[in-house]
Amino acid sequence: MKDYLAKRVTKVVASNDILQISAKAKEASKKEKVIDASIGQFLAEDKSLVGLNEIKQALSKYLPDNLGYPSSLGSQEYQEAILKWLFKTEYNTVNKTYQIPFAATLGGTGACSLAFKTFLDEGETVLLPSVMWSNYRLIAKEATLKSATYPLFKGQHFNIDGLIKKINSLKQRNVLVVINDPCENPTGYSLSSQEYKELITNLNEVGKKRNLAILFDIAYLDFDHDGKSMHHLFKELLAKKLNFLPLFAFSCSKTFGVYGLRVGALFALSKGLEFKTDLCQAWGNFARGTYSCPNGGALAAISKALLDPNSMNKIQAEICTNSMNLQLRGKYLIEQLEKNKISYLPYCNGFFVTIIVKDTSGLTKKLEKQHIYVVPLDSKHIRLAVSGLNKEDIQTICQVIGGLENA
Repeated sequence: MKDYLAKRVTKVVASNDILQISAKAKEASKKEKVIDASIGQFLAEDKSLVGLNEIKQALSKYLPDNLGYPSSLGSQEYQEAILKWLFKTEYNTVNKTYQIPFAATLGGTGACSLAFKTFLDEGETVLLPSVMWSNYRLIAKEATLKSATYPLFKGQHFNIDGLIKKINSLKQRNVLVVINDPCENPTGYSLSSQEYKELITNLNEVGKKRNLAILFDIAYLDFDHDGKSMHHLFKELLAKKLNFLPLFAFSCSKTFGVYGLRVGALFALSKGLEFKTDLCQAWGNFARGTYSCPNGGALAAISKALLDPNSMNKIQAEICTNSMNLQLRGKYLIEQLEKNKISYLPYCNGFFVTIIVKDTSGLTKKLEKQHIYVVPLDSKHIRLAVSGLNKEDIQTICQVIGGLENA
């Protein structure tokens, strides 16, 4: 039967695919107790999925009446809702200052896919962080792109110099860089305001000499601040005249707990109306040629919830509580890692922590024998999804890994 498959199939088979690992963990859980540290969903201590009551109510109320085809780019109402959610009190100022190309997408993955196809030609190279969400590479392959990495860290901080050096080494007309921040997947690192000031200054210098687009993957942004004011990433970007194009991949999955509905957005801050028009047309065409249109019912429900002031305030309060609980869990995991003498990459907050091990392959196999499932990143790094672990899981997994690594 393999003869039926196209040759391209062999290029996209991956043994460390996160969803495959999670599926293996789910299958094993039917027979024995497992610890699944693979999947990035926020679970409560009792392992129930953490969702938002206001969003659930909005889905029940608005989904049945919005089952028709939406625009391939989503609705104006959805655009307004997401941009108001992100820019807070600065929404009107941003709208007046910039032309904002915007597309509703199938989650953050869909946003990244559209961006990869839009700003680079076939065979060109997209720059990715050296420690990354592995799906970036697959998205690049599907967009017929090559990928290269820039060093993510220098000591305990984001490696700005290493990034700029890598950008300058690329010999192509357009450069596209992915920066997954805040709460980077898979390390949980977040750039500080000062780091963003320095980063933007350096990117502006590069942008004077070549076409530079930066895709900020902000899937976890709402777990990095209190949500009442605009995140410092936007504050620093809006404070300066930019010589590069900032793009943003937003996901409703993590923020609003609607992982399976696949709702997200891709947008840019640009100055030209013609550029905005061309970009939206391109995004619409790419959507039509792949998945046709986003989830209309989910877009409508989320829009209604976010644009209602009373509902929005309740959503904000729920997310703030979730964020604080996740921070406490992350802090506890770090304490247990240190107690068990397990090294890890710089962590601030978020869904994931990356640990440093002697042999990823060997350790992963040993852990699976004890019904513990993790995500191997490369030969020395493993991702732990703190978002899905309770205190008992954290204690167990750290004791087991510590025992195996320090034996």
